[in-house]
Amino acid sequence: MYEVPKHIASKLTKEQINFLKDAQHYIDSQFYYYGSIERIDYLPGKSDIDIDIFTPNLYSTMFKLRQFLLIPETGIKNIKWRTRRPIVATFYCHKIKFDNGFIKLELNIYDDKYKNTLLHVRKLKRNIPFAVLMLVYTIKSMYYNTNLISNSHIAIFKKFVMGQLLDMEDEYNI
Repeated sequence: MYEVPKHIASKLTKEQINFLKDAQHYIDSQFYYYGSIERIDYLPGKSDIDIDIFTPNLYSTMFKLRQFLLIPETGIKNIKWRTRRPIVATFYCHKIKFDNGFIKLELNIYDDKYKNTLLHVRKLKRNIPFAVLMLVYTIKSMYYNTNLISNSHIAIFKKFVMGQLLDMEDEYNI
């Protein structure tokens, strides 16, 4: 019933695909992928997989995810974030960062009421100019493969690209 889209699955191992399908089935919710996994700047084995989950029952879905991923309640962060562009919107979600050695995930669990607006924002932010994507890919490759760039510097770089180059910076509060 729950599949991983072909353009996403083509970047993943069979183990990772099965893990994602099993997780969707277990929580009985579809995963919506965004970020580098949809673009050319995804680095297999290095980049995380960004996923949005929409549900009418946040607490039930979070409980099921915690069971499936074997993480404590403290592994879930409450996030408020706001977009300025391409549209002005505020979202509240619960974030789980997960890494079990063969898959790295960043899962965002939202109330269903945010679905249409957030999917629209994600679609608009997916269209990044090729030159900017190549710059991001180069910097991420340097970060992951050479350790010449620190974790804090990569975060500053991403903020610069989204904010200054693309005028799509978001504000996050944990």
